[in-house]
Amino acid sequence: EMVFDSFPTTYREDLESIREEGNGFYAWGAVPGDMNILRWEQMEQGDYVLSSYDNGYHHAARVLAKYDNGRFAERVWGRDHKDRTWRYMYFLAEPVEVDRRVPAVADYLNAGYRGFTRIRPDKVDAILSEFGSVDEFIHQVLRSPRGGTGAIRVFTPVTQRDIEELDD
Repeated sequence: EMVFDSFPTTYREDLESIREEGNGFYAWGAVPGDMNILRWEQMEQGDYVLSSYDNGYHHAARVLAKYDNGRFAERVWGRDHKDRTWRYMYFLAEPVEVDRRVPAVADYLNAGYRGFTRIRPDKVDAILSEFGSVDEFIHQVLRSPRGGTGAIRVFTPVTQRDIEELDD
């Protein structure tokens, strides 16, 4: 109820949908700052997120929604030493555990991280080309359960038969 009480009642249906699709409520937030706001603005529903610390990948999830909600953030995370709260927040699908060292997958992802980082589009394109979907990459390379990130969009290779059917 804390989630529902932190948003206007007009968001109730959206929040119910997020809770159902995400298998509960899982959230991440960012304090105000030029780069945090820019990244928050760039993030879209359906994007994937990875947690990386101690030079390893530890969790993967999908973004279900994003909100600028200081009331929710303060209730969940409080305030930092500069009296800021993590108001630029994301609801995520239930995170799955992954287990890979950052250097082991530097050909696909970044070689290192400092804070919240976006993966370059050319690296994402290479992942999609080789694995067909980000979810499959997370399963095969980062060692998560298959379909564990709750992927709703799966890309499959286009075959010659598909092209011929389109011609018809």
